Amino acid sequence: MKILLTCLNFKGLTGSELYFLDLACGLQKIGNDVSILSQMKDGFLHEKASKYGVKCYDFSQAPNEKFDIILASHRPVIKSFVEDNLYADTPIISINHSEVIQLEFPLIDLRIVHYIAIRESIKSFLKDKYFIDDEMISLIHNPINTDKLLSKKGLKPKRKYVLFPATIDYLRKETIIDLSKKANEENFDLVIVGENKSDYIESVLSENVTWHTPSWEIQNFYRNATHTSGIQMGRTEIEGYFFGLPCYRYNVNRDGEIISNSLIEPPDFDTCMETYGYISVAKKIENLINKILTK
Repeated sequence: MKILLTCLNFKGLTGSELYFLDLACGLQKIGNDVSILSQMKDGFLHEKASKYGVKCYDFSQAPNEKFDIILASHRPVIKSFVEDNLYADTPIISINHSEVIQLEFPLIDLRIVHYIAIRESIKSFLKDKYFIDDEMISLIHNPINTDKLLSKKGLKPKRKYVLFPATIDYLRKETIIDLSKKANEENFDLVIVGENKSDYIESVLSENVTWHTPSWEIQNFYRNATHTSGIQMGRTEIEGYFFGLPCYRYNVNRDGEIISNSLIEPPDFDTCMETYGYISVAKKIENLINKILTK
C-alpha cells in the first residue's frame, strides 16, 4: 500500500514525532510504500526515516502522488487537509495522542473514516466527549522501535534512579516539582531529559535532580534507571517497560494539575513486544487499513 503519514512537526524528539518515526519505519519494513509530510526544516528525523526507505517531504513540497490512505495527527493539520481538499479522494485515519492537549483533540468530518487512540483513556475521551461510535475507534498503542531501544543492555544502578524524559512545559510543571521534592526528601536521583519550554526547571535542580537536553541515544539513560516517571501513560512509561522498569505515573488535567499518581509495574517482555513493538503495531494498523479499504 501507499501510505501517507502527516503531523504538525517531524524534526524533534517529542512523543508524537517519535511515534510517527517508529510507525513509518515499521510500516515500511513490513512492505508498504510510506511517505511522511510535515514540517521538517531544521530537524534530523527525516534522515533517520530515510534509512528505512521512508520518503520525507516538508509541507512546502507536498508530493504530487496518489495514496491509498492518510494517517494524520494534530487538529490544525487534519483541518487543512479537509478544508483545502488536499488529496481529496484519499480517506483519513485520525491518530489521537492526548485527552488533555487541545492540539490533539479530534476533528469530526465525513472524510475521517476511523480514529486510533493510543491508550484506553483517549478512547473513552473520544466516545464520551465527541460521541464517536465505538466501532469507529481502535485502541492501538504507541509503537516502539525495539531494535534501537534495546541496543544497549541494562545496568545495575547503585541507588534509586528515576528517569523522566519529556518536554519541560506547563503540562508537566506540577509533576516535575512533586518528583523533585520527593527526590530530595527520599534521597534518590531524578534525571530529567527534554527540551526546556518553561521558566521553572532551574528552580528544581539540586544534587539529586539533574536535567539533560534531548538525546537521540535515550537508551543510555534507560539502562541506568531503576524507575521511570511520566504523565498519562506516555512513551516514557512504555519504553521503560522493555527494561523491566516500574513507572511513577501521574495523571493530570488540561492545566497540568495532578489528579492522581501511582506506581505501575511493567508487563512481561513478550506482552510488551506484542503490544508496543513497532513491527507488531505496524501490522495491526496495516490490518485496520485493509479492513477499511475493503468495506
